[in-house]
Amino acid sequence: MRPRGLDYFPKERTGGRSIGLWMWVVATLLTGLLLALFGSMQRTTTPTPQEVAALHDMLELHDALGRYCRAIGDYPTTAQGLASLTQQGTDGLPPFIARVPVDPWGHPYIYRYDGSGMYQLLSAGKDGKEGTKDDIVWQP
Repeated sequence: MRPRGLDYFPKERTGGRSIGLWMWVVATLLTGLLLALFGSMQRTTTPTPQEVAALHDMLELHDALGRYCRAIGDYPTTAQGLASLTQQGTDGLPPFIARVPVDPWGHPYIYRYDGSGMYQLLSAGKDGKEGTKDDIVWQP
């Protein structure tokens, strides 16, 4: 018989039954199953340096588009595009950016504005094809 100090689950407390090995196995398996199911929901992928650079460019374009909208009264149309940010205004306004950047993969940024007050700015990503999973979309 073991000394009472080493008995973690005395039979008086557990109603005469001790917790068996199977209970520990089942509890461990359930914990592992729950961690496998819900633990992966917390993970995100780390952006690549090219994706960070694209987001930085998009932030600069967003700032320039905001200054353009405050000065002119609306965003440039899709037809005018981002090139309108580099042109001097008719009322003597300086250009809003020096040049329109290209994304880190050498493709031009895609700009769309439908007149609703919200525009869409995106990079087609590494493959250069719009609508694929590597696209980086900026929609304020």
